[in-house]
Amino acid sequence: MDFLRYHSVMDVTLRDAGFLNNWNFSESEVFQIITGLDQVGVEVIEVGYLSENPNRMLAARCPASLLAGLKERLTSASLAGMLRPDEEEIDRILDSRGEFLDLIRIVVSVKDEIPLAISIAEKVKKCGLLCSLNFANFSVYTPDELLSAVKLAAKAKDVFDIFYFADSRGSAQPNEVFSLITAARNEWDGVLGFHAHDMLGMASANSHAAMAAGCTMIDGSINGYGLGAGNTKLCHALAIVEHFHKGKLYEYDLIKPLSHILQVPVLSEQRYLQYLAGSKNISGLWIAPLLERYGAQTIDFLQQLPWKRYKSIEEILQITWEGDK
Repeated sequence: MDFLRYHSVMDVTLRDAGFLNNWNFSESEVFQIITGLDQVGVEVIEVGYLSENPNRMLAARCPASLLAGLKERLTSASLAGMLRPDEEEIDRILDSRGEFLDLIRIVVSVKDEIPLAISIAEKVKKCGLLCSLNFANFSVYTPDELLSAVKLAAKAKDVFDIFYFADSRGSAQPNEVFSLITAARNEWDGVLGFHAHDMLGMASANSHAAMAAGCTMIDGSINGYGLGAGNTKLCHALAIVEHFHKGKLYEYDLIKPLSHILQVPVLSEQRYLQYLAGSKNISGLWIAPLLERYGAQTIDFLQQLPWKRYKSIEEILQITWEGDK
């Protein structure tokens, strides 16, 4: 796979934008987006989550029939799917979808999940597929804890082709990203990837810093659609790769038609709340329950909240605040 040897972009629109509309994309939308991205020249396209749960929407389960149809239509792009380690019927998922995928990304949020991810990756490799370990919410952990996770993954280098860091809370600054990736590069000699979120408006800058420090893969999405304040905009991700991979040229003109296909709700009124979430290092998914509890006072609460490596929303809800009186 060329994307393992050169700087490249993975589009995550259908998976990450699914957090905004519960993955309610039609089959037509999925085909238009993925075939269009192929024409743009995007190296890897993530279709969505892999699951056997029939109650989930199309891009939250990615059935074999969908993947087979997409694979027939692609000319150069590789297809990827995201797999949660606690997903049921993993063997069945791999058996039915393996021939239509090129890469499976296994997402973990804590170091303790890595052994389970390794056992899943062993099954992935038996299917002849590439495998990526995606470490989400990295801002929850100290640099030493993160390097410990990288070292553990490095011991399973035979089953992991890529190690990805995800700034899921969008709380990192470029210097932090550069330092983390530089340190990780000393422990991991395989492909490194980076997935940014834009709560602080730093997604593109952080993606650039990641590549400058040694990553060769970054993620982007159409219109920046994604959880919270979104991801690195696809056009920015492509430009960053072109900067580091001289001679690489993407078909930018073909992105504009794609930007109007998906009708994804973007709550502009929550943009400042998402910024505050990133500045305090809390998950964008916690905004809704905080709004339910504090209503119009949510902004005041978040403004006074101290920065911390919060591991759960319960840590925040237990904080004594004058607005509770």
